[in-house]
Amino acid sequence: MKKSAESSSKRPKISGNQETWAMADRLSYLPDSLLCHILSLLPFKLAVATSILSKRWRLLWTLVPRLDLDDHYKQKTYNRGGYWEENLFTEFEYMRFAKFIYRVFVLREAEFVKEFRLKCGNPCTDPSDVNAWVCASINRNLEQLELSLCVKKCLKLCHKIFNCEKVVVLKLNGNIRLDLPFSVSLPSLKRLHLAEILYTNDNIWRLLSGCPVLEEFVVKLDRLGGVFNISVPTLRTLSMEYYNYVDGGDYKLEINAPSLEYFTLVHPLLRESNLENLDNLVEADLNVCVNDRGYVIKLLKKLNNVRVLSLSNSLTWCLGSTSSNDIPVFHNLIHLELSFLFYDWKLLEKFLQNSAMLQVLVIAKALVDSESQWTPPQLVPECLSSHLTMISFNAALGSENELEFAKYILMNAGVLKTMKFCMQHIVLETKARILKLLSNTPRGSATCQLEFS
Repeated sequence: MKKSAESSSKRPKISGNQETWAMADRLSYLPDSLLCHILSLLPFKLAVATSILSKRWRLLWTLVPRLDLDDHYKQKTYNRGGYWEENLFTEFEYMRFAKFIYRVFVLREAEFVKEFRLKCGNPCTDPSDVNAWVCASINRNLEQLELSLCVKKCLKLCHKIFNCEKVVVLKLNGNIRLDLPFSVSLPSLKRLHLAEILYTNDNIWRLLSGCPVLEEFVVKLDRLGGVFNISVPTLRTLSMEYYNYVDGGDYKLEINAPSLEYFTLVHPLLRESNLENLDNLVEADLNVCVNDRGYVIKLLKKLNNVRVLSLSNSLTWCLGSTSSNDIPVFHNLIHLELSFLFYDWKLLEKFLQNSAMLQVLVIAKALVDSESQWTPPQLVPECLSSHLTMISFNAALGSENELEFAKYILMNAGVLKTMKFCMQHIVLETKARILKLLSNTPRGSATCQLEFS
């Protein structure tokens, strides 16, 4: 025992810093391919900083196939030099950032750039530099390009990007003009995102026509004028958001997408649309301001095969005085989310009656209660008896009508598992009263749980 103790006392002690260095040095035994994968998970500038670790690490970052560059520009204010000094410093920052990117491309040993992401907020950003970096990436077998430019000078992308065989993902955001060449060919493009760019409807149509395997199209624009046509046989996901419109002009939305499964539409005022071949649609989220009840009914009939449906308060308001015969039957609907300007109990009843397979009902919000009262229907809707498992009041008012409706659901929903109440804007005393009232209500389902937040 004594000998063992002596031998252990002679062992060299390793300090905490030495242990940390020893653990870090284990990375050196890993192959370059694995180290490059690790570096690709780091912010790009941090990956470049690893070049100081050792001789082996000096150029290892140049093998990383992903370039994620951000100038992290923030508007600065100077009290002394004023506008001139601010502009001078801003230009200096951009020159330093641009020099860094050019150096990155010069030093890179990788034969390909799989992903190139660039985010610029500096107003001094030079479009010719951006195009040079994009072209350099394309020459290295680019597969994913993401540009986000909040700059003064408008960028006209080099035409080369619109005839790139290997690009799979293209995302353009900001002050970018969609200036297309005579022919567009993107045979591998599957995901296309356009946000706040400058465009014409014809250019959008031509761009989509050159994408034979496109599956996802996300567009966020500030206007809609003329005829906006989307006809893509392979499209599965379509998200369209508009925040303005050209008033006084004729405009129309045309969609022909037989493979479409997920559809989101946000528009401040939509007058006319033509939706065709939507039999495979699974989910639809509509936030559209309209005052034409007939148009809304026609729109819903085009979507009657969906499994998930979300309607904004402007749409439910427009449907307010619609007869039950006008609301289409949703044979496949299992998840329904409704928002209200004010509760429309008759409309709620119509949707319950016409959605026999409904499993989840979400009342996203109701700004005010309705003057009309909740009146239980003569026949319990089929979905309540055998399918509804969850109902959520995401912004509960705590009104008497709302509580009567909740009690009706509790008493008649045979397989209900959860009723959620989000009472963020309700005073504590009212919360306690609601909790007591609903807790004492007889339940049609023995497994139903109440959740309050």
